[in-house]
Amino acid sequence: MISHIQSFQNSHEAWVELCKLYGVKDVVITMHLKDKLQSLKMRESNSVTKHIHLSQVILKQLVSLGSLVDDDDDDAILSLMRNMPNSYKHFLSTLKRQMGLNLQFLVTYLIQEETFDEGFWIWK
Repeated sequence: MISHIQSFQNSHEAWVELCKLYGVKDVVITMHLKDKLQSLKMRESNSVTKHIHLSQVILKQLVSLGSLVDDDDDDAILSLMRNMPNSYKHFLSTLKRQMGLNLQFLVTYLIQEETFDEGFWIWK
Protein backbone atom coordinates (compact mmCIF):
# COMPACT_ATOMS: atom_id res chain seq x y z
CA MET A 1 0.00 0.00 0.00
CA ILE A 2 2.84 2.42 0.84
CA SER A 3 4.35 1.93 -2.61
CA HIS A 4 1.14 3.26 -4.18
CA ILE A 5 1.17 6.54 -2.27
CA GLN A 6 4.78 7.37 -1.40
CA SER A 7 5.26 9.52 -4.50
CA PHE A 8 2.39 11.89 -3.67
CA GLN A 9 3.16 15.35 -2.33
CA ASN A 10 0.34 15.65 0.20
CA SER A 11 -2.19 13.58 2.11
CA HIS A 12 -5.09 14.62 -0.11
CA GLU A 13 -3.47 13.19 -3.23
CA ALA A 14 -2.58 10.00 -1.34
CA TRP A 15 -6.14 9.68 -0.05
CA VAL A 16 -7.64 10.12 -3.52
CA GLU A 17 -5.34 7.39 -4.86
CA LEU A 18 -6.24 5.03 -2.02
CA CYS A 19 -9.95 5.61 -2.69
CA LYS A 20 -9.43 4.73 -6.34
CA LEU A 21 -7.60 1.54 -5.42
CA TYR A 22 -9.73 0.27 -2.57
CA GLY A 23 -13.08 2.06 -2.89
CA VAL A 24 -14.20 -0.20 -5.72
CA LYS A 25 -14.06 -3.22 -3.42
CA ASP A 26 -16.77 -1.73 -1.20
CA VAL A 27 -19.05 -1.35 -4.22
CA VAL A 28 -18.44 -4.93 -5.29
CA ILE A 29 -18.99 -6.24 -1.76
CA THR A 30 -22.17 -4.16 -1.41
CA MET A 31 -23.55 -5.47 -4.70
CA HIS A 32 -22.71 -9.03 -3.68
CA LEU A 33 -24.44 -8.64 -0.29
CA LYS A 34 -27.53 -7.02 -1.81
CA ASP A 35 -27.77 -9.83 -4.35
CA LYS A 36 -27.33 -12.39 -1.58
CA LEU A 37 -30.08 -10.72 0.47
CA GLN A 38 -32.49 -10.60 -2.47
CA SER A 39 -31.91 -14.25 -3.36
CA LEU A 40 -32.21 -15.55 0.22
CA LYS A 41 -35.50 -17.36 -0.33
CA MET A 42 -36.91 -19.27 2.61
CA ARG A 43 -38.21 -22.76 1.88
CA GLU A 44 -41.44 -23.97 3.42
CA SER A 45 -39.60 -26.50 5.58
CA ASN A 46 -37.02 -24.05 6.95
CA SER A 47 -37.13 -22.22 10.26
CA VAL A 48 -38.31 -18.59 10.24
CA THR A 49 -35.91 -17.82 13.08
CA LYS A 50 -32.93 -19.15 11.13
CA HIS A 51 -34.01 -17.29 7.99
CA ILE A 52 -34.38 -14.03 9.93
CA HIS A 53 -30.96 -14.52 11.48
CA LEU A 54 -29.33 -15.03 8.07
CA SER A 55 -31.09 -11.92 6.74
CA GLN A 56 -30.02 -9.82 9.72
CA VAL A 57 -26.37 -10.86 9.36
CA ILE A 58 -26.38 -9.58 5.78
CA LEU A 59 -28.28 -6.41 6.76
CA LYS A 60 -25.75 -5.59 9.48
CA GLN A 61 -22.94 -5.99 6.94
CA LEU A 62 -24.74 -3.61 4.55
CA VAL A 63 -25.25 -1.09 7.37
CA SER A 64 -21.55 -1.27 8.26
CA LEU A 65 -20.66 -0.55 4.62
CA GLY A 66 -22.98 2.46 4.64
CA SER A 67 -25.28 0.95 2.04
CA LEU A 68 -28.32 1.11 4.33
CA VAL A 69 -29.10 3.88 6.80
CA ASP A 70 -29.91 1.23 9.39
CA ASP A 71 -31.29 -2.28 9.45
CA ASP A 72 -34.80 -0.85 9.73
CA ASP A 73 -34.59 0.50 6.19
CA ASP A 74 -37.66 -0.06 3.98
CA ASP A 75 -35.50 -2.16 1.64
CA ALA A 76 -34.69 -4.50 4.52
CA ILE A 77 -38.36 -4.91 5.42
CA LEU A 78 -39.42 -5.49 1.82
CA SER A 79 -36.62 -7.95 1.25
CA LEU A 80 -37.57 -10.04 4.27
CA MET A 81 -41.24 -10.00 3.27
CA ARG A 82 -40.48 -10.85 -0.35
CA ASN A 83 -38.29 -13.82 0.59
CA MET A 84 -40.85 -15.61 2.75
CA PRO A 85 -42.52 -18.74 1.35
CA ASN A 86 -45.99 -18.72 -0.19
CA SER A 87 -47.59 -20.01 3.00
CA TYR A 88 -46.88 -16.58 4.58
CA LYS A 89 -48.36 -14.47 1.77
CA HIS A 90 -51.76 -13.91 3.42
CA PHE A 91 -50.16 -13.23 6.80
CA LEU A 92 -47.74 -10.72 5.24
CA SER A 93 -50.53 -9.08 3.27
CA THR A 94 -52.28 -8.36 6.57
CA LEU A 95 -49.08 -7.02 8.13
CA LYS A 96 -48.45 -4.64 5.22
CA ARG A 97 -51.56 -2.70 6.25
CA GLN A 98 -50.16 -2.01 9.73
CA MET A 99 -49.20 1.56 10.45
CA GLY A 100 -45.60 2.06 11.50
CA LEU A 101 -44.38 -1.29 10.22
CA ASN A 102 -40.74 -1.67 11.14
CA LEU A 103 -38.28 -4.53 11.02
CA GLN A 104 -38.55 -5.43 14.73
CA PHE A 105 -42.35 -5.54 14.51
CA LEU A 106 -42.15 -7.76 11.41
CA VAL A 107 -39.59 -10.11 12.97
CA THR A 108 -41.62 -10.44 16.17
CA TYR A 109 -44.81 -11.33 14.31
CA LEU A 110 -43.08 -13.76 11.95
CA ILE A 111 -41.59 -15.65 14.89
CA GLN A 112 -44.95 -15.64 16.68
CA GLU A 113 -46.64 -16.96 13.54
CA GLU A 114 -44.11 -19.78 13.26
CA THR A 115 -44.52 -20.62 16.96
CA PHE A 116 -48.31 -20.60 16.61
CA ASP A 117 -48.19 -22.88 13.56
CA GLU A 118 -45.86 -25.34 15.33
CA GLY A 119 -48.09 -25.39 18.41
CA PHE A 120 -51.18 -25.85 16.26
CA TRP A 121 -49.75 -28.94 14.56
CA ILE A 122 -48.67 -30.46 17.87
CA TRP A 123 -52.20 -30.30 19.25
CA LYS A 124 -53.90 -31.53 16.12
